[in-house]
Amino acid sequence: MTGRDFLAYFTVAVFMCSCAGQAEPPARVQAPAPVVKTVGSCEPTDYYVLGEGDTIDLQVWRQDTLKRSLKVDMQGNVTIPLVGTIRVAGLTIREAHEEITKRLGKYYVEPQVDIFVSASKSQTVHVYGEVSNPGSVSLDHRTTAWEVIAKAAFTKNSDKSKVVLIRNAIPNGEAANVKVSALNLDPAQLQHESIVADCYVQNGDIIYVPPTKISNIDVFMSHLGAVIAPVLGVTTGIVILPQVIDIIKGESASSSSSQGIIVGH
Repeated sequence: MTGRDFLAYFTVAVFMCSCAGQAEPPARVQAPAPVVKTVGSCEPTDYYVLGEGDTIDLQVWRQDTLKRSLKVDMQGNVTIPLVGTIRVAGLTIREAHEEITKRLGKYYVEPQVDIFVSASKSQTVHVYGEVSNPGSVSLDHRTTAWEVIAKAAFTKNSDKSKVVLIRNAIPNGEAANVKVSALNLDPAQLQHESIVADCYVQNGDIIYVPPTKISNIDVFMSHLGAVIAPVLGVTTGIVILPQVIDIIKGESASSSSSQGIIVGH
């Protein structure tokens, strides 16, 4: 039985078990099929979603009295003189910039506003696989994948050249839109262009470090699914195991793949 056949069998088994004992299962709306894109390396993101505990620095040209650091409070708000309270949690930096500029525009003529994140407290990345310290890593600044791995620490059995990055492509996590990236984080190959030293992680990213040798692909895939599924969300049951396995085996995953593997509901 191949790895993919095992997944298909596992999917059917889980589905049948979940339906056992229900003569008339309640009707429900079918979740949209996940969109899975496999890319060769980490794609840069043009957004950072603000959250509770983050600090942004505000500057307004020729308005030195407005220069200050603003901490996002427990309600997701910041307070600015004259403007008052503005909810920024859940907004990207660009969206927050537009909202603050619009609100200041009521008091200043065409205000030139600059904001940037000076401290990040709301962001978490998950690291699993062949690392000494697996689990969730809180980000306190704009962080690269290499920095996250340095905290988690490779084990001696880790395949540093085939690290997998799984990313929900929607900032607020509202859609099943996933990207799978292959990262080469082998220090011995730092001089090569294939290394992704400037790959910045974002909230909710999953980094998986595979072992150098996989003796039983079926057992490995079952383990991988058990690790990744809860993080991605068991309510949607989206696991992109085929794309991950392609990367680990060094094969070219098809970027046209549009269907993930559903392992449960």
